[in-house]
Amino acid sequence: MDWELEQVLSNVGLSKNEIKVYVALLKTGESKVSAIIRNLNFRSGKIYEVLNSLLKKGLIAETLKNDIKHYTAMPPKRIEEYLKTKKIELEIQEQQLEAIMPRLACASKLEKNKTLIRVFEGIEGIKTATQYLFEKTPGKTVIYAYGASGARREPINLMWLQINKTIQQRKLTCELLVTDMTKESVKAIKKQWSKPNFRIRFSSGEHLANFTGNNEMVIIYNFEKENCILIEDRYYAASFKDVFYKLWMQARISPSS
Repeated sequence: MDWELEQVLSNVGLSKNEIKVYVALLKTGESKVSAIIRNLNFRSGKIYEVLNSLLKKGLIAETLKNDIKHYTAMPPKRIEEYLKTKKIELEIQEQQLEAIMPRLACASKLEKNKTLIRVFEGIEGIKTATQYLFEKTPGKTVIYAYGASGARREPINLMWLQINKTIQQRKLTCELLVTDMTKESVKAIKKQWSKPNFRIRFSSGEHLANFTGNNEMVIIYNFEKENCILIEDRYYAASFKDVFYKLWMQARISPSS
């Protein structure tokens, strides 16, 4: 199947199996379930689940001939109508969410004095936690980061480039303590973070986990296992901040000094 076609239909909201069945019905026209199973090598139990989903989305039609169900793909134009319906539903959901936001904010205030500890898994989880910290940091505040490296895997490097936009927009200041002293890392760090709102120092590195924090919270990273722990508590944030600045005072302004 055409990769671009599959990608677009997937973005619209169709599963891989729904795409296979819909495209197959477009090509073959009206088909019995047995023909679809044979054509796509599907399990009989699975095919009915997919067909019912496509029926609900209005992308196929069902007819009964001699007590046997036949299925036909609706014209591709129907996908546009389905997408418009999804947009309307999304707008309604946004309005409903906006209506309950004051109640959610109130609930959040009730939890403010509690220590909140959350574990985030995978690269996307790390991105979510890190973006949350930067977005929750008041403007013109200093954020500290220990264990900075310019030579991490591409998804992590891209994450920091995206977060850099938040840093610029909110006029935050970042103090980075670089512990990866390889030429590749130092070169990348200087290229990406040589900006007025970044202060960088270099250290050969203590045996500590990487961490990033502000006055309210701290994130402890394990990039090897692709997870992190977010702690929202002023006491822990201040403790890590104290450790950071003790190391900061011992660090070098230049990697070669």
